[in-house]
Amino acid sequence: MMYRPQLPTVFTIGRVLALIGTVLAALCTAPLETFESAAGVFVRTAAPTVVTVGLVMIIEAQMRLLGVLDLIQRIADKVGVKLGLFAVPALLGLIPATAGAKLSAGIVAALGERLDVSGRRLAAINFWFRHVNIFCNPLIPGVILAAGIADMSPGTIVRWGVPMAVISSCVGALFFLRGLRRRPDERRFDPVETPPPRQEDEFASERRGDVPFILFLTLAVAAALFTTLPLPLLLSAPVALGLFYLRGQIKLLRKAIQWRLIVEIVCILWFAATIRSTGHLDALAAFLDDNFTSPLAALMAASFVVSFVTGACLPSASIVMPVAVGTFPGNELMVYLTLAAGFVAQFFTPTHLCLVVSAEAFQTTAVRLAASMFIPLMLSILVCWGIFAVFPLF
Repeated sequence: MMYRPQLPTVFTIGRVLALIGTVLAALCTAPLETFESAAGVFVRTAAPTVVTVGLVMIIEAQMRLLGVLDLIQRIADKVGVKLGLFAVPALLGLIPATAGAKLSAGIVAALGERLDVSGRRLAAINFWFRHVNIFCNPLIPGVILAAGIADMSPGTIVRWGVPMAVISSCVGALFFLRGLRRRPDERRFDPVETPPPRQEDEFASERRGDVPFILFLTLAVAAALFTTLPLPLLLSAPVALGLFYLRGQIKLLRKAIQWRLIVEIVCILWFAATIRSTGHLDALAAFLDDNFTSPLAALMAASFVVSFVTGACLPSASIVMPVAVGTFPGNELMVYLTLAAGFVAQFFTPTHLCLVVSAEAFQTTAVRLAASMFIPLMLSILVCWGIFAVFPLF
């Protein structure tokens, strides 16, 4: 799952890329025409992208204030241990959050106390089922940015990942949930910090909104995957509902918008617009066609490496996606595969904060945790590749 890294004060990736794009546009033979073209592309893509990211940030804050975490914990206690271990990380992984694995780790640890299971396996459960939905989640900022660069809807891109998400969930259940047995009561893990439960009479109106809010959010994500409705329009419904239930706590939402990340995304979109208008992407696409047997493989490798180094899909999308769009214009599947290669890297890189948080919460190491997920992930990829090979028009 993508997390929001601490951005440097001056020289961020987005600002450096925006400067490079501006300089390249200024050095063109017809700079005025280039800037005019870039401005048109930027205006068309920046507004919906920024609005979508802002809505996602507000939704994340609303989930915390409405007590959605408490709701999920109550559901986990009722549905059973195995189903709870699957559902808790999956539901909490719906919305990107800083070190989001920490939110689900507390509940997973509590459920794990009832089972004869190793800490590494519980860490894998916490990370795996939280992150497999990354393959088809249109709310991840990296996906939203990639869609903005490609001038596509986030839902139309990530719908190609629905088979991978389903297959990965089934493979994960086979590897991590099969054979779990109950054990005598004995605390094995240090308590993982979670938000303290609120009093029953405190914020009563907000608590009544947790179920409708999560239902509206789930419907919005489903509609984004299977309809062509704009994502900002779909997300406005749960946001409006959350604002209604939190009408007495509006001040708490003022810090929901991460303005530095918004500025970073705007800079990246400006770079994508300028680099597209200069014609350099066409030249780079021609270079890939002439020098690589598979330009797609080269793009996927680059996406994997950038995501592995940075631990997030946002830098990967910002650097590689403009090239992918120039090489495969209008091709949703190629855009998705380039993006998905960056997703895969996050299951193995020690720079991804959620991997580190999951390992520490269950007293194992990030290397051992990543190793335990290698075979399940490779198997999931092979099965998914086989499905696409048999049903190429799926």
